[in-house]
Amino acid sequence: MRKLSCLYFLIIVFLISCTRQAFCEKDEVNPKIEVLYPTDNPVIRAGEPLCMKVLIRDNQSLMNVWLQVNDGHGFKKNYPVIGMSMEIIEKYIAPAGVKGNLSAKFFAMDEVGNFSSEEIRFAVNN
Repeated sequence: MRKLSCLYFLIIVFLISCTRQAFCEKDEVNPKIEVLYPTDNPVIRAGEPLCMKVLIRDNQSLMNVWLQVNDGHGFKKNYPVIGMSMEIIEKYIAPAGVKGNLSAKFFAMDEVGNFSSEEIRFAVNN
């Protein structure tokens, strides 16, 4: 009987230490955004799409992912997020009259507020 109570005690101590460690460790790792394409600074004609592909990963769980383009028209797109990783394939077409150097910026935030962004520079000409 004594050996059994010792075993129970050790199991309880082990479970408490594991639980305490899981709650004490803070997630301080920012989500990772990897641009697969374009990898250079492409120049597109007005009306042609800028094709983008990105991979977004987090060590815990993603909460928000969005894209913003500084085109003067306030382009912003939010993406539905489920889990720790996602792949985005996006085709952006600049509105009529937009030209010059622009940037598309992907943002990601995990469930504890760690934040990261990655910029894709491109140009639109006529």
